Amino acid sequence: MELFVTCRVGFEEFLEKELVSFGFSSIKKKSGCCVCNADSYKDIVGFSYFSSMIIRCGVLLFETIAKKDLDSMRQDLVRLVEGIGFEEFFDESSSFMIESKRVGKHSFSSNDFEKCLGATLLEEIKGKLGFVPRVDLENPDIIFYSQIIDEDLVVGVDFVGFDSNKRDYKVFSNPHSIRGDLGRAMVISSLKNVDKEVVVDPFCNDGVIGVETSLYASGRSHNFYRKKDFVLKKLKPLQKIDVRSVFEEIDKKEKMSPDFLVSCFDPLFNNVSFSQKNSKIAGVDKYLGITRLGIDSLDLKFDDKSVDAIISVLPSKSKHYDEKKLLKTYEVFFLQASLLLKKEGVLTFLSERNISDLLEENNFLVNKKIVISNSKILYSCKKK
Repeated sequence: MELFVTCRVGFEEFLEKELVSFGFSSIKKKSGCCVCNADSYKDIVGFSYFSSMIIRCGVLLFETIAKKDLDSMRQDLVRLVEGIGFEEFFDESSSFMIESKRVGKHSFSSNDFEKCLGATLLEEIKGKLGFVPRVDLENPDIIFYSQIIDEDLVVGVDFVGFDSNKRDYKVFSNPHSIRGDLGRAMVISSLKNVDKEVVVDPFCNDGVIGVETSLYASGRSHNFYRKKDFVLKKLKPLQKIDVRSVFEEIDKKEKMSPDFLVSCFDPLFNNVSFSQKNSKIAGVDKYLGITRLGIDSLDLKFDDKSVDAIISVLPSKSKHYDEKKLLKTYEVFFLQASLLLKKEGVLTFLSERNISDLLEENNFLVNKKIVISNSKILYSCKKK
């Protein structure tokens, strides 16, 4: 069988790394998605629980080139659904729903495609199984998930049932907060021997970097507290699988060095408070040292060339940072990073500005640059 996994566009390489570490093979990267071979349903269950990058994940039904107009798409769908073994997922009591995500220039909306796909599936199921399954938009047994990004269309049976990209530990946040998958991507870009490294976040905001570093180092799933929310427990082919034991098997691998600590700082009291609360909700507060501290005092906490990784989201213009203060803060940040990082240390940060001049002035070389949006760029740098 084949596995489909969707992610945020631009994060496919991080998702691929997770798939490889989990033992999947024949991985094909698409825009916002990876498709690969899976040996068993159990493997898909485990990955859907463990992955930090996925939005949705499940059994691939088909993939094809998305047409620009709905009539052409409808003809393709009729042909593609003919090969699906619906008896594996449906009995007469089963309910289902369609979810669709669409990005790009098409003559139809996501809602239009959902209706088209739903009608095609119903007609095929009726013809093959002799009954019409019930549509349930609130609590379905089966979710058919489709994603169209430009010319790439994938359709599959979803094992998650919610946006796994969202983090339930982010109860306290502010307008400058980043999503968990972005935080994890920044961590993955920075660390190698994570449990042996000195990691610092000088602008911890609401704690995402510190929490994601701790989850990554320990191997704990960010879904640890929402096991009951997975829709996969209702799927017919999984009834013979002890889903709880699959989750527990992953949980047992959680490991953390007793000396591990992520040092998180922020000059704003509210950000320190938010970070402390969110890390406690995530269950990783014992691995974070969170303190109120200005960037200009960072060198008082660490010796020169003693830090392995500095990972942070740089402040943007706000009521706390006018233009003059913001530029001064950036200058001090790069100066501190230059002083504190080891020779092979990594500086990873998110910025809303092009700061190439400051990197050059402080002898940093950009290893990776990812445009997250029109206003945010992810940099991963090393000292020259």
